[in-house]
Order: sequence, then structure tokens, then C-alpha cells
Amino acid sequence: MAEKRRRGRPKGTGIDDVRRLQDIARLLVVEPGLKPTTAIRSLGHSNPSVIRRLRDKLSADFDRLIATARRD
Repeated sequence: MAEKRRRGRPKGTGIDDVRRLQDIARLLVVEPGLKPTTAIRSLGHSNPSVIRRLRDKLSADFDRLIATARRD
């Protein structure tokens, strides 16, 4: 039986943001009072779509990214 196609826009962009997310996590470890959106903007990202994508990916893997940043 063939899989049904899901309606609407497919999830995920396919963009590899691992390096950017690691940089954001390091910045949040260094400055704990900083909010994620502010950290993203301070790294030079100003496009609202990019900011939202990074913020969503950061919140999905927040604990793992912060733990890795603290180890480094």
C-alpha cells in the first residue's frame, strides 16, 4: 500500500544549522541572562525567517546543545 502524502508544507528545511546552533549555545553559556533571539541577532542574523528557524531548532535540542557547549 502506498503512503499517503501529507497535506500542506513539508516539515523541515533541510538546512544544516548545526554550526550556527553550537555558536548560539556557546553564547548562551557565556552570557546566561541572554535570551535566545537576542543571541541569534548578536551573531548577525536579521532575517525573521532565519531567526524563527534557528529559535525553533534551538528549543528542540536545547538541553543537548547547552550540555555540549558547557563541556567545550
